[in-house]
Amino acid sequence: MARELELDRYREMLQKERQRMIHQMRNIDASQDQSESEALSELSDYDDHPADVATETFEREKDRALRTNAQRTVERIESALQKMERGTYGLCDICGKEIPAGRLDAVPYATLCVKCQADVEGP
Repeated sequence: MARELELDRYREMLQKERQRMIHQMRNIDASQDQSESEALSELSDYDDHPADVATETFEREKDRALRTNAQRTVERIESALQKMERGTYGLCDICGKEIPAGRLDAVPYATLCVKCQADVEGP
């Protein structure tokens, strides 16, 4: 019973985080659409200043990186939810040992225990 209550709590955490990431991706997409629309509507007879171009490039790359990160997080969350359905949620993908609750509280879509994560990341 306690295990099932914990799974329900983690499922809720995962679903909330998935919604937050989807919302973030939509905001980024809307921002990019608006930025592109504004850029196309600005008809000017002079070239953009290099600093303005650099700022715009930086912002687009930052948004692209944030969106990619959000998309990867959604994929990890979906994987965690599937693991719940299979009964393997909370088990390390490498060693098979149980991932400590503290780690899952911090990163509910974690797939590796702390030791295996450290081994993967290296020194």
